[in-house]
Amino acid sequence: NSFVNRWGGELKRDNFDVKMLLNRGMDRGVVIRHKKDLLGYEGNVDWKSPITRIMPQGFDGLFLPEKYVDSPLINKYPHPKIKVVEFKHIKAAIGENADDEDAVPLEEAYRLLRQAAKDMFAIQKVDQPKANYNVKFQELSQTEEYKNYKHLQSVYVADTVTVEHQEDGIDIKAKVIAYKYDPIKKEYLDITIGNFKESFTDVSGRVDLVQEELSNMPGSILDAAKANATSLINSGFGGHVRVYPDRILIMDTKDEKSAKKVWQWNLNGLGYSSTGVNGPYGTAITSDGRIVADFITAGTLSGNLVQGGEITGATLRTSDSVNYVNISKQFIRLYESSKTRVFVGYYKNSRNEIQPTLILGGDSDSTGANGAIMVYQFSDTSVKSGGIGITKGLEGNGYLNAASLYFSQTGNAMLDADKTIVLNAQSDMRFKVKDQFRFYRNDNWIASIGVSSGGDTDIVLPNAMIRNSSYENGYIQIKTALGSYYHGIIASDFKVSSKETYKTNIRPIAFSALEKVMEWEIKQYNLKNDIPKLYEMRMNRKEGEPTITTDAIPTHYGLVIPKEAEENGVGLYGMLSQLTSAFQEYVMKTDARLEGLEPLKPKGNIKNRNRVKRQRRPPRHVKRSS
Repeated sequence: NSFVNRWGGELKRDNFDVKMLLNRGMDRGVVIRHKKDLLGYEGNVDWKSPITRIMPQGFDGLFLPEKYVDSPLINKYPHPKIKVVEFKHIKAAIGENADDEDAVPLEEAYRLLRQAAKDMFAIQKVDQPKANYNVKFQELSQTEEYKNYKHLQSVYVADTVTVEHQEDGIDIKAKVIAYKYDPIKKEYLDITIGNFKESFTDVSGRVDLVQEELSNMPGSILDAAKANATSLINSGFGGHVRVYPDRILIMDTKDEKSAKKVWQWNLNGLGYSSTGVNGPYGTAITSDGRIVADFITAGTLSGNLVQGGEITGATLRTSDSVNYVNISKQFIRLYESSKTRVFVGYYKNSRNEIQPTLILGGDSDSTGANGAIMVYQFSDTSVKSGGIGITKGLEGNGYLNAASLYFSQTGNAMLDADKTIVLNAQSDMRFKVKDQFRFYRNDNWIASIGVSSGGDTDIVLPNAMIRNSSYENGYIQIKTALGSYYHGIIASDFKVSSKETYKTNIRPIAFSALEKVMEWEIKQYNLKNDIPKLYEMRMNRKEGEPTITTDAIPTHYGLVIPKEAEENGVGLYGMLSQLTSAFQEYVMKTDARLEGLEPLKPKGNIKNRNRVKRQRRPPRHVKRSS
């Protein structure tokens, strides 16, 4: 918890004055070359310390759409060195944080995250390794390379020196941090430059910082284990030590027979028993390389295989390469080329509800990856729902899907697409419904296909209905939208199948078509489905306007079949055929009467009479008497 650890900067001590400076010293352009095995020169570099790819994380798990910010030096290293860095002070005005005073618009939050990561590279130099260099001038002066280092005599404490690592292709900026000076000769005896390679106290300070940031942990696990071990060892007085030629016993009593707490050390190992000298030894280190313990706490634990029933920790990463599996808290991410290819976890939707999610080809932290496949489950108001879809990004209300399948606990399902849905089958395609198929254009209903209560199959349109019913001998009926009355049809032509192939038992008409047609009673009438229009016109009639009668609605002409008749209608083709036959019959009878009055000598059959020219007498001229 030092001043520097918390607020940064550099301290300058000058006798009784202590100054806190943003930066000490200056860069005087001094450059030296790192060289191994050089007498009087030593360089120690921690190549594990650089960070070349930062994944900045804002408040409440806010990540960048592109996830990472790369160092300008990233290509200087064989592999990216990635680290998640949290900036809790950067908060986006989204979701439950939309109205917070310290929140900024989402795009501004993204910009601040990018700049914060870039500042870590530009100012803190986190993309350069931690290193210390020591130059002993007296020894170095005996070598030819001394000329390359003697200009270090012109630098001062806290000045910046550039160290060239030509074999690694990188330059490291380091400061003068210690020296030995000969005031008589007025020259350095040796000088140490570095960027503060971490000592034990530095690591302890970093552990303190991590401890402070881990809100879900009461303290550093490693520090707690160290404190516990220190307390036990420092308070472990009053025991009894017995030394034998082949073993050492440390016991809680003098007598081996009565001792319960026993440490035993011999050729085969070191062990502790809480039940006496004969064990069992629940904590032990044996000569065959085994460690037996209920709890093992370590800063770094390395091994080829870890076996166990349960592993507890914050983060598990399977590889240091760009292809790995990351398990962090309740999230699992599969990375390929440092990009999230599979995500298993959850995110919070616009109602701040937990939404379990499986994503193929993207992540779920705060931004949607275009083209990612999402399998999700959430509570839609009071109903459990789920779905699968391909995303096209994220907005304030949640993920946007270009195409998706949605289903709910209540039995509802919806297939949705921004453009086209194609259903293709090499054999049958069956649709099964208990009620109706309903068709919409946008949110407007345009048609339905269903079965009426009487078992009729109906295609219902906004203003009409097409019905197939056994009641009319299987005829297709055109009715009003409610099915109460029949409806009219407008067409340019009607063609009736009349080919001999479709007919049998063909014979002449056995009755007088003329007599039958003459019995028809043609009436004038109005259709009942037009009456509501008449009522509406009468209701809207203004005072003083003419009385509205049935003349205001269409008048129809035709046969009227009695109510008690079995048939509901007449066959137009049959009527037209009978009219044609009646007309033929009428013409034949008319011609016969004419022949009785004036004999004709037709050259052909009477049916071909139009081809025979009648022989007419010249008109008679009556002379008028004067």
